[in-house]
Amino acid sequence: MEQINRVIALDKNFKSDDANLQIKTPVELKNEFEEGLKVTASDFNPLKVLRERK
Repeated sequence: MEQINRVIALDKNFKSDDANLQIKTPVELKNEFEEGLKVTASDFNPLKVLRERK
């Protein structure tokens, strides 16, 4: 998270030009990390295992 915040501080509009990445900006990456750290009732849904990650 510290590195993501550092990139955001240096260039808020940074966007990766790597065609293989689905997550292009540090803001998207930070959001994905934060969502992954939250524990919700839907985490116990066995069908959520099939969710495609970015």
